[in-house]
Amino acid sequence: MSLTRTAISENYQQALKLAVKLMKDAIRRRSGYEADINDQNEIVLSAVSDVEVVGLLTSMAFDKESYLPAISEALNRAGKELFFDRHKKRFTNLEKVENFISAQEKPAIDDADRGAIKFGQILPHLSKSNAQYWKNVLIKQYPEWQNISIPKEHNPERWFIDLNNRLFKMRLCYPEGGIMDTSKLDGMDDLNESQVLAGYKNIWCGIEKRYPPNFLQKDAPQRSAIITRYLVDGILQQNPEELLENLEEVFFIEHKLQNVYRYFNYSANRAFRNAYPEIIMPWQKSRIDSFYWREADNRISAVQWLVEEKLNISPAGLRKAKIHRRDFARYGLSYLFNRYYNSVGKALQEAYPAYQPWQLGIVSVNYWNDENAAIAVKSMIESKGWAVDSLPDRVYKKELNRRTFGEFGLAALFEKKFGKNIFNAIDAAYPGRFRPWELGNVPKGFWQKHSSLLSVLRWIAGRENIQDKGLSDLIKRDVLTKQCIKKYAIGRILLNRLKGRLHTIFNPVYALNFHRNKTVKRLENFIKKERQMRSWRLILLYGISYPMVCRVSIEDEQRYSRMLKRMKRLEDRR
Repeated sequence: MSLTRTAISENYQQALKLAVKLMKDAIRRRSGYEADINDQNEIVLSAVSDVEVVGLLTSMAFDKESYLPAISEALNRAGKELFFDRHKKRFTNLEKVENFISAQEKPAIDDADRGAIKFGQILPHLSKSNAQYWKNVLIKQYPEWQNISIPKEHNPERWFIDLNNRLFKMRLCYPEGGIMDTSKLDGMDDLNESQVLAGYKNIWCGIEKRYPPNFLQKDAPQRSAIITRYLVDGILQQNPEELLENLEEVFFIEHKLQNVYRYFNYSANRAFRNAYPEIIMPWQKSRIDSFYWREADNRISAVQWLVEEKLNISPAGLRKAKIHRRDFARYGLSYLFNRYYNSVGKALQEAYPAYQPWQLGIVSVNYWNDENAAIAVKSMIESKGWAVDSLPDRVYKKELNRRTFGEFGLAALFEKKFGKNIFNAIDAAYPGRFRPWELGNVPKGFWQKHSSLLSVLRWIAGRENIQDKGLSDLIKRDVLTKQCIKKYAIGRILLNRLKGRLHTIFNPVYALNFHRNKTVKRLENFIKKERQMRSWRLILLYGISYPMVCRVSIEDEQRYSRMLKRMKRLEDRR
């Protein structure tokens, strides 16, 4: 079964990780210390390039149980070609140790056969896919490659392993052949994208040992971005964010990007962000300078990125979402959270100033004072697009109810602040606009107040277009009848409260009129008495003191007159 390039690349990455783990475990068992992966890089790459392993990579999806025996055996074979330097405690290539040849190992091709190798001698040492690529693509384009030679200092078996690895990479980079010659390129020239890519491809495939001179001396950010994107998107075919998050220590060395890594001061984040400025953020897998967060725009961008990009929450959905401080830590924003917010609510308020706090789901019961409660209810009504005068009808049709408040995150306000009473909520937003009975049930204790009974009667008179010249007079003249009152549900409740005797509603009024009339009579008597004190008969009684007595009497009369006028004005208003 032939796999796609993506599947082969995934297999390669998984096999490499398994080989690294096996190598570390072996050294830990033997020496008792943890080995640096860089020390085993050559052994691991040799094992993954083994003919048998490459065959698995190109024909079978990665499965640990299936790959484990082949990779273990390949590691053993590669280890026999390497010498353990006990002084340096690291593995060193045996090719650097003179005259070291194991008596038990014999190369696949004898020393006498070294030099030119015939075409037929190469194919048996290649994997099936590599052999087809070598025969059908490369040899057709480059016939001179039919006769190649193994350098005398190389072990033939190891040389074929390297050849398989190079052909595997060349198939990924040049599936149709057409290898560009980059040996004469100079980085100080104006290189186009194809030339830049060719310079990297030839290094990654092992065709060239070095980049063109001065490769990153000119247009370094642009060239670095081109080859980084090609590696991630074209060869590895991975998501750059996920790749950065799980980046291993040898990534840039393994993929021949040491120069790019060095150019960005050994910062993987900067290298990736240069290639993907719209995807990779400065704080991802990196320690960012503290002064960066002093700018409000940077903080806002980070919080919005976390909410919308990583948590996949739209601003409108924040009220129902559950965002925790651990979400900030998980995506590299713990310093931002602890230093500038220490509260999810504060972070969301700064990032989304157009939204009210209750729309973000971050308010407590203490937040709901009268002003904030009124603003919230008005905002709810306006968001629904309802006219204020239509609210009674919407309550009657049950369009405006508790669920309406819940839709806007105001359920706690409705229950705690307004006692689950719609009138209390609407009256807070539009004071005096409606009567309690127009918006559902009247508040508790409503019917115990005599003023409430009169207000119902006056409201019914207004709805019947009866001019209120005195409710008692209207009832006595049968202008406001029981039939009129029964038209309204609140009127029927009123009659039930009065047990059908409508005139009893005015009993307290009669008592009030009695006391008022008594007070008026007393005032009128006081005024009359004061006027009598200023008659000519009193001149003889008070003598020279009469002017003073007269002045006091006038002042008392004026005070009583003002009191009498005030009471009459109040009576007229009623």
